[in-house]
Amino acid sequence: MSDLNLLKSWNPKLVKNRKKVWEAQQQLVEENKKIKERQKEIEKERELDRYSSLIRDEDQKNVKRKTGLEWMYDNTSTALTENVDYLLGKKEITDTLLDLSGNNNKSEKSENQKQTIRKHYQGIEDVICSKTNHKNVDLSSDDPMAKFKAAKQAHLKTLKQNIQPTSHEYPVHKPLRGANSKRYDSGNGSRSNYKNSRYNNKYYRS
Repeated sequence: MSDLNLLKSWNPKLVKNRKKVWEAQQQLVEENKKIKERQKEIEKERELDRYSSLIRDEDQKNVKRKTGLEWMYDNTSTALTENVDYLLGKKEITDTLLDLSGNNNKSEKSENQKQTIRKHYQGIEDVICSKTNHKNVDLSSDDPMAKFKAAKQAHLKTLKQNIQPTSHEYPVHKPLRGANSKRYDSGNGSRSNYKNSRYNNKYYRS
C-alpha cells in the first residue's frame, strides 16, 4: 500500500513544501548578510569618528566629516561674536551696515503694527480693536441674541415711559334725594332719622 500521507497538503516530504522551506532559509541567509554588512559599516564610521576626534591640529579641524548634527553641539552664536568685535573696535561700522539696520527696524515696526490687533470678548459682543486710528468694528449686529436683547431693552423703556402714576383717592358718594327719602321723612321722625343715619344708609356702605 502507498503512503496516504503523501496525499496531504501539509506533508513535509512533498516537493512543493520542501521548496517553500528552502526559499525561507535563503531569505534568512540574505538578511543575515545585510545585517553583517551594516554592522561593518557602522564600525568603520565609529573608527573614523575616533580618529577625527584624536586629531587636534587646526589645519585638519575643517576636514572633520560632517554628520548634520553639528548644530546640536554648537553653543557659540556668530551674532554675539560679531557684536563683540564691533564693540572692541576690531571691525568698522560702515554706511551699508547702518542702512541694513534701519531697514530691519522698519520691518520690525511694520510687523509689530500688524500684530497689535487684539480681541475683547464681552458676553455676546466680539469686538476687534487696534491701537491704531482705525475705527472699532462691532460684530454684535450679526448676532441674533444681541438683537433680541436690544429689542427687549427698548420695549422695557417704552413701557416705563407709558406708565403714569395713579392716584389712590376714592370718589365721595353723596346721598340721593328721592322718593324713598321722602317716605321715611313723612313718617315718625325717629324712624326717618334711623334709616337716614350714616351707618344704615346704603350709600355710605359702599
